[in-house]
Amino acid sequence: MADERYTLPDALPVLPLRDLVVFPDMAAPIVVGQPRSIELVDDVLRANRLVALVTQKNAEVVPAHPDDLYRIGTLGVLHELGRSDSAIRLAVQGIRRIRIVDFAQSQPYLIARVELGREEEEAGVELDALVRTTKELFLRYVALAPGLGKEMAAATEKADPGQLGWLVATTLPLTTSARQEILEHDRVSARLRQLVTTLQHEIAVRQLIGRITSETAEEMTRAQREAILRKHLESVQRELGDLGGANDVRELREKLDALPLPDDVRKETLHELERLSHMSEASPEHGMIRTYVDWIVKMPWGKLTSGVIDVERAKKVLDEDHFDLERIKDRILDYLAVRRLRAERHQSDRR
Repeated sequence: MADERYTLPDALPVLPLRDLVVFPDMAAPIVVGQPRSIELVDDVLRANRLVALVTQKNAEVVPAHPDDLYRIGTLGVLHELGRSDSAIRLAVQGIRRIRIVDFAQSQPYLIARVELGREEEEAGVELDALVRTTKELFLRYVALAPGLGKEMAAATEKADPGQLGWLVATTLPLTTSARQEILEHDRVSARLRQLVTTLQHEIAVRQLIGRITSETAEEMTRAQREAILRKHLESVQRELGDLGGANDVRELREKLDALPLPDDVRKETLHELERLSHMSEASPEHGMIRTYVDWIVKMPWGKLTSGVIDVERAKKVLDEDHFDLERIKDRILDYLAVRRLRAERHQSDRR
């Protein structure tokens, strides 16, 4: 279900995506490096964080013009993860399907008038059959696919038909054009029908791979298998552009080793880091795990200050750095206020 907290403006900045389609209810990491995209992101982060995420028809075109973009995209929320001198690393959260009506301006970056994408109401036996078939096939696919945890299968049981389509489409190894085709369907049943066909194909391929692997395993020594798997992993990472991820994991591990972490925190964080090292950046979990580990690293472990707690300043910092999240920010401010009151009472008792 789409997040109703976000109201669709009449016009939105358009962030062109290369070889990536962001679905509603999907989180994905992206990196922007073009000067106009960096300017767009800076302006959006200072405003409401809302942006139109639209895929390019041809990923080689730089910069993209209106005719280079599809007309169906996704309303998204931007969250900054980090930046360097030449790029910004972001997490994007898809909210709703949108359609570009026309472009209002192209400088300094694209801005378009948009409207919500059509969502045709559906119910009945056919949709129920498609939902059940999709869930059953997805469970079989998860059981055959390495690296997909049980939580992915469990998530389908709680999903409504629309969410089910986005979850499965995010997980399957689809081409960019296939993902865009799924996004453009106005009917949930059309999305599920396309996904059922893809799931059947992927299951058949993985079953065949498993059969071939078992038949040839006896002919190979352990060393030979490890060498082949290593080469295969390197080729897959090279194709996905994930080789830089190994360096990021190593740097995070070194930072964790240098921190005075409690044993339970260290154990859990290292577990998540190990999962991250085996995960593609295209995985919907990659950005969440990376953000979690970054957050652990940046916490002031073992550092204490004797300064006075300024609740008003804390409120100002929270409002500037974090959009919405009012209940969470209120809890933090309540905690700080109690800490300050206790400190004042302690000083009074000492006098």
